Amino acid sequence: MPEPDLLTSSEVAALEQRGVDAILARIRTGALPAVRLPGGIYRVHRADVTGTPRPPVRLDGHPEWLRTGQAAALLRVHADTVRVWANAGALPSVLTEGGGLLRHHRIHRQVVERLLNTTGEA
Repeated sequence: MPEPDLLTSSEVAALEQRGVDAILARIRTGALPAVRLPGGIYRVHRADVTGTPRPPVRLDGHPEWLRTGQAAALLRVHADTVRVWANAGALPSVLTEGGGLLRHHRIHRQVVERLLNTTGEA
């Protein structure tokens, strides 16, 4: 299953040969669809930059419950960022029962799908 092709605002700026501030302005006005992640981080689907049709993101080939690293890779953020969002309640998750103090967040793949498919005005 191919991973969603998400770009950071810096990557979009490099592709379009514009400044990052110009890209963020386009995102904020709704001229460029973007995924807004918890914490105000934006990701742009490559198809939205190139103007090609983008089918909905489906994560059917992934486990039902994603580890923080798996969710981070899909969202193009660091695993620690996913943990911070989960701890703050900004990203719905469950905690596994672990030995001692070790408990791990698991994020349902539909939560990540929803984030990746919610684009539009920021």
